Amino acid sequence: MVDSNQRLLKKFFESTDINAVIQTKEFEDRVNTFQQSNCLVLPDLVLEYFRRIPLNKEDNFDGDLFCFWPLTKVERVGVTWRCGSLQSNANAELFVFADYCISAWEYAMHLNANNDNAAPVVMISGSDTDPPHQIAASFEEFLSIFIDDPDKLL
Repeated sequence: MVDSNQRLLKKFFESTDINAVIQTKEFEDRVNTFQQSNCLVLPDLVLEYFRRIPLNKEDNFDGDLFCFWPLTKVERVGVTWRCGSLQSNANAELFVFADYCISAWEYAMHLNANNDNAAPVVMISGSDTDPPHQIAASFEEFLSIFIDDPDKLL
């Protein structure tokens, strides 16, 4: 599993203009704080993804208007949204980790206290009347779609 995660992340970063980095001890402290303050556990692939995202959000544009946020910028989705195919309380577990075209659309992953969580990804439009809808059954699928054809995420 670790090797397949490493290969997937390598392909992802090669398909972007983002210079992947490996975070240090300071990152581990941020992970612990994030997990404790949100009562969740980051799945292994998600953790390894955030470990490689540069901390400066402005450096994380891929060249096609996608921006991938560092863990320090990840935000919980407001609880007023209702997600059709996800659990009714899922909004409390949705965290925005990327956007397109300066937040015309945002991408959030479903995170919870289970490390085995696949972290499904939803797209959130800028419209108050358009609820988030699932675009990938897992974070792994989201990365694969991005690698193969990022336009499918729009």
